Amino acid sequence: MSMEMRAFQDLNAKRSQRWHPLEGWDINAWLVALGGELGEAMNTAKKLNRIRDGMKTRPEENDVYTLKQQLIAELADVYTYLDLVFSYLEVSKERAVARKFNATSEEWGFPERMPIPEEDVRF
Repeated sequence: MSMEMRAFQDLNAKRSQRWHPLEGWDINAWLVALGGELGEAMNTAKKLNRIRDGMKTRPEENDVYTLKQQLIAELADVYTYLDLVFSYLEVSKERAVARKFNATSEEWGFPERMPIPEEDVRF
């Protein structure tokens, strides 16, 4: 079962209202929260790098499979918070990503393009 980006954005913003309304923080607070989640993902990646490089690790941090599962969970948190930042800014993440993707493709002469949704303002 797949969920489109726009449907996720709507659901995520709705769930956020249950514990932290979007307008409860300013953009800086939302970016700090996003950065915290990214930091957790980076810390997990650091542990994977230590294993890759044959460095000493704590016994509980020596299982690659478990660390990859943790990394996946942290990246999902990053995605969720990034989505909330777009909702706070009242723009469609889908439209913003497509516009930037296409601009980069055009700049570098790449043929790949995404369709750009008509709607921009979300809430």
